Amino acid sequence: MDPEVQSGSRADGEWSVVERGEDWGYEKSPSHTQGRGITTRQAVFLIVLNAWISLMITLAVVFVVEWVRNRRGPVAVGPGQATATPTVQVGAVTPIPTSSGGTVTYVVKKGDTLSSIAYEFDVPPEDIMRANGITDANLIYEGQELIIPVGGLPTDIPPSPTSPPPVEVDTPTPGPVASPVPAGQVRISDVLGRGELAAEMVVILNGDRPIRLKDWTLSDAQGHTFTFPDLFLGAGGSVRVHTTTGQNSVTDLYWGQSTAVWAEPGDEATLRDASGVVVYAFQLP
Repeated sequence: MDPEVQSGSRADGEWSVVERGEDWGYEKSPSHTQGRGITTRQAVFLIVLNAWISLMITLAVVFVVEWVRNRRGPVAVGPGQATATPTVQVGAVTPIPTSSGGTVTYVVKKGDTLSSIAYEFDVPPEDIMRANGITDANLIYEGQELIIPVGGLPTDIPPSPTSPPPVEVDTPTPGPVASPVPAGQVRISDVLGRGELAAEMVVILNGDRPIRLKDWTLSDAQGHTFTFPDLFLGAGGSVRVHTTTGQNSVTDLYWGQSTAVWAEPGDEATLRDASGVVVYAFQLP
């Protein structure tokens, strides 16, 4: 080959010939030393594929969040407000249309709140409260039947007598206001473990409507008095008042006495409401 030739070509690419002393060397062009980049079509495909995958992930996350939100039933309990669960469990009941037109009857399930029920029927919570005479949105309980005014709030539904409106008292130190308790609504079922401090307790049962026991009292004939905390006792619920010390819960309350209270023969356990009216008297043998 003529040494004056500095460059040439081959079928598979370009190459150059340079003279280095007495030897001939070959130097490949940059097109053989560098890899090929992706084409414009491939770049567009990768961008579209990445966007599609991101969209699918986002939709999956939104679906999971909504599913969890619909399944979750927050327990709506106000500050310092204890709630007692009825001893009889009531299963889920499908809302049944009533003859009143524009309303349905809904039975509260475990985990329901007034807000979740209102969201399910697309009805303002205030309308449900007015239709059922509810003054505190936290005071609903499992098994309770609620009127849902899906067609607008009816004008002929009177307030429920079980939830009277607040009463203003002008005295300097107003006492608690309580609605009358029907005879037999709340009763003392038994006094157990008499004379044994660790086992002694009074069992109290509720009837067919919820009762708030705040400031109620339980006393014996000797003047020992237990005052109930702010406890909401649901329909069919029960609570045990232990003589000894312990941690209060929605089903068990503790008096904090150091000795047994109900050991005396012929003693009487008296249950009074917040206004001091005797609700039930239990004669011990």
